[in-house]
Amino acid sequence: MYKKNTYLLDKIRQKVRKDLQTQSKLGPTIKQRRKEKDLTLSQLSEKYEVSISYISKVENDLIKPNIDYINPMLAGLGINEEIFKLSEEMDKWYKLAIEYHIDKKNNRKVLYDFANERKDFQAKLILFSLLVKENNFKKATKLLDALIYSIDQMTPIELGLFVFSLVEYEINGGNIISASQIFAEMNSTYLVCSGLKLWAFKIAFEISKYHSSLQQYESIYHEYNKKLLKHNMLDVIIRNREIFNGQQIFSSPLLLEECLDEEMKKNYRVSLILHEEYETFLKLKEEYDLAQVLYEEIVLKKKPKYEKIIFEPNLFEETLLEYFKMKYEKGKESYFLREIVFSKNEVSQHHYVSLFFAKRLIKLLSSKNRYKECCLILERLKEIERNKNKTMNFLKNLSFSL
Repeated sequence: MYKKNTYLLDKIRQKVRKDLQTQSKLGPTIKQRRKEKDLTLSQLSEKYEVSISYISKVENDLIKPNIDYINPMLAGLGINEEIFKLSEEMDKWYKLAIEYHIDKKNNRKVLYDFANERKDFQAKLILFSLLVKENNFKKATKLLDALIYSIDQMTPIELGLFVFSLVEYEINGGNIISASQIFAEMNSTYLVCSGLKLWAFKIAFEISKYHSSLQQYESIYHEYNKKLLKHNMLDVIIRNREIFNGQQIFSSPLLLEECLDEEMKKNYRVSLILHEEYETFLKLKEEYDLAQVLYEEIVLKKKPKYEKIIFEPNLFEETLLEYFKMKYEKGKESYFLREIVFSKNEVSQHHYVSLFFAKRLIKLLSSKNRYKECCLILERLKEIERNKNKTMNFLKNLSFSL
C-alpha cells in the first residue's frame, strides 16, 4: 500500500468535488520541479526575486503568469515555457495512454518518446501510467510522490488517468481493499471519454475477481464484455473468458451442472471436490485431472501424482502446484501455508484462494493440537470475509453506474 494513502484519498475526495476545465499545466509543473529540488517557496522567491505570493498563485493556477517575469525561474527549474503552448493538445496524448492501459492499442513507444522528450507535469503523469502498466513499482512510486501535489490542478481526464493508474498500482501490489477505496472515490464527471469508461469496467472486473461474491463477479464480467464488444476488442474478451472460467471452480456444482460443455467439465469436477460432494464426484467417469489430484490429497490423504497433470496459468492452480512442491519435495508445508494466510501478497488477497489454503492450515495445526494458532487463523478468515463484504459494497455503491 502507498505510504501516504490516507492523505492521497483526502486529496482525491476534495478534487472530485470540483470540475475543472482544460488549462495550462505550468503551475503544477513549477510546484513539481520545486518539490523535486527540495526548494521552499521562500527559497525560490529569494533566488529569483519573485514574490512568494506570486509563485504560490502561479503554482495553484490562480493567475496567468507573465512568462517574461518568471522566465529566469523557469530556466533555473529546467522548464521550457514553449511546451505549455501545446497544453491544449494534451488530451490526445492522455487518450493514447488510456488506450494502452485498456489493451486497445499498443501505444507504448510513442508514449515513451513523448514522455522522454518533455519533462513537464503532463509527461510525468503519462510516464507514471506507463510504469504502472509495466509493474515498475520503484520508479512509479517516485513519480507518485511528485504527482500527489498536483491533484488539485488536474483536469477531469488527467484525474481519470491518474486515479485509475493508481488503482492498478494498488491492485498489482496486492492491496485490493486500498484499490477499492480509491476506485470508489471516482465520479462520472471524470469519465470524460469512452476509454475511461471502459477502463472503469476493467478495474471493476479485476477487483471483483479477488473480493466479491461469485454472482457479482459474473454480473460485472458480462457487462464488461458487452462494452468490449462495442470496441471490437475480441482478444480481450477471449482472455477475460479464460480468467472467468478459472474462477468458476469456486461456484456451486449445481450452477455449473447446467452448462456442462467440455470447457466447463473440468471446473465442475474440481467444484465437487472443493464443496466436498465426493459421492457425486465418484460417479463421474474416471480420469486423472486436477479434481482427481485434489481427491487423492484431501480425501485419500496420499501423495497425488500432480506432476502428471497440466496446471493452468491462474492464481489458484499455480499456487496449488507450488504448495504440492513445498509439501512433498521440500517438506515445508506449514511454512508455505502460513506465508499464504498471513502475508499481504496476491494470493492472500484473493478471497476464495486464501480461504482454501487457510482451511488446509487449520487442519494441519489441529492435528498437532496447536489450537491457539488455529484461533489466529480463524480471525484471519473473519478478516478475509470482512474484506470481501467491503469490496462488494464499494462496487455496489460506486458514484457512477457500471
